[in-house]
Amino acid sequence: MDMHQHFFRSYKQARDHFISSCGDFQTVVESHQHPGQGPEGNIYMDVASSGDPDATRVVVISSGTHGIEGYSGSGLQCLLLHEGLTEHLPHNTRVVLVHGVNPYGFAWQRRTNESNIDLNRNFVDFSQTPINTGYREIASIFEPQDWDANSSLIQDQIRRVVKAKGLEWYQGAVSGGQYEYPEGMFYGGTAPAWSNQTIHQVARTHLSFASEICWIDIHTALGPFGTAECIVDYAPDSDSYRRCVSYWGDRVKSVISGDSHSAPIRGSMITDLSGHYPALVGAGLEFGTRSGREVMQALIADQWLHRYGELDMARGHPIKDMMMDAFYPDSAEWRESIAKITRQVVDQAFDAFKG
Repeated sequence: MDMHQHFFRSYKQARDHFISSCGDFQTVVESHQHPGQGPEGNIYMDVASSGDPDATRVVVISSGTHGIEGYSGSGLQCLLLHEGLTEHLPHNTRVVLVHGVNPYGFAWQRRTNESNIDLNRNFVDFSQTPINTGYREIASIFEPQDWDANSSLIQDQIRRVVKAKGLEWYQGAVSGGQYEYPEGMFYGGTAPAWSNQTIHQVARTHLSFASEICWIDIHTALGPFGTAECIVDYAPDSDSYRRCVSYWGDRVKSVISGDSHSAPIRGSMITDLSGHYPALVGAGLEFGTRSGREVMQALIADQWLHRYGELDMARGHPIKDMMMDAFYPDSAEWRESIAKITRQVVDQAFDAFKG
C-alpha cells in the first residue's frame, strides 16, 4: 500500500482505517466511547496493544491529544502497523497505540475538546489552579467578537505586544496555559476532562506493572515545515532528560532550557503521567507545518467560529480549511518527511529497549 493511503481527512475514515489496520496485524483493541458526537456519529478513544501482556517494557505512541493533530498521528500509526511495527518487537516489550486521545477535537477539526479545553493544559492540580497574569493582559486580542479573514488588526496587535513585552513573555502568556477564560485560547479547564480521566484508565491498564516506559505523543504545528523536535519538559540535568537523549540524541529539546520551539506549559499529559509512573519518560514528537502567524490566525478564527458563528455559514468552511492546512498540510512532501522522522524516532526507542 502506498504510504499516502494511510492519511485521511475525515475522522470516521481515519478511525475505520486504524481499526481495520489493527485487525490486519492482530492487535487487541479496546474502544472508549466519548459521551459526545462528531459530525459523522459516535467518537472514540481507541487503544491497540501488541506483544507479551506480561512484558515489563512498554512503548506508547499516542495521537490526537490536540484533536485535529490526530489526522497526521492516525496516518503515522497506521503506517507503522503496515510497515511491521508489531511483528518484530524486542524481547520483553509491548507496544500500545492510543488513537484519538481527544476524539471530539479530532472529529470536529478543532485543537480543543468539547469544552474548549486544551488537553495538554488540563493535567494540573485543580485545587491549586495556576494563574496566568500575562493572558489577562491580552485576552481580548484572542477572543474577537467578529472575524475578518484578513485579520490584519489582530496581527498588528500581536506585533505591538511582542515589541513591547518581548517574544518570550508573549509565548508564555499565550500558550503557557490559562484557567480563567473558558472561551479563550489554551484554556486548561476547571476539572479533569473526559480524555484526562480516560487516559489515566488506559495507563492503569497498560502501565501498572511496567519497569520501563517510553511515551511518544504526536503533535503538529510548531517549527519549520516538515521538521521535528522531541519536546520534553525535563530539566537538562535530570535523569529523565538523559534517558530521552539516550533514545533520540540531539532531536530532544527541553522547554525548560529554552531549546524548544515550545514555550514552557502547565498541565501536560506526559508530565502528569510521569508523576504517576516514575518508570515513564516521554516526548511530544512535534512536526512543523506553517508559520506561527498562519497557525495563530487559524486558531483565532476557529475560536471565533465556535463561539459566535455557525459551521455551515459562508465563513465556516474556509476557517476549517485554514485549520486543516495549519495542522495537517495536504502535501505529499510533508507526509513523506514526517513518516521518515517517525520511523527513526520509534526505531530509536525500540533499539534502546533491546539492551
